[in-house]
Amino acid sequence: KKGPAGISLKDLPQFNEVGSYILLPLKSLLEFYSFIRDNTPKDLRGINQPLLIVQTTQDGVIKPKSALTIYRKSASLHKKIIWIKSNLHTVAWPEEHELFDKVCQEIQLFTNNCFH
Repeated sequence: KKGPAGISLKDLPQFNEVGSYILLPLKSLLEFYSFIRDNTPKDLRGINQPLLIVQTTQDGVIKPKSALTIYRKSASLHKKIIWIKSNLHTVAWPEEHELFDKVCQEIQLFTNNCFH
């Protein structure tokens, strides 16, 4: 059975496994890109609260260098990037447990530094 645009899902098992989009709404993507390009750099300078960025190392949706841009351009004095070794956009089992542990550790470190 063929899906939209005549693509057979059984020919693309990776899409079923990771839940990626088969079709991309190009107009929406271009509008989103324009919004990010025009607004993000100046908005990043306004971030002065503690910042924890989580990024996969080979993300196919958001380039890993975007995490570095956010880190460098934010005004936060307390910031860190957690890199997850993965080529997926989302963090899945078993990495999700590793990520949750790292996020909890960072929150504990921050709260201990602020209140002790």
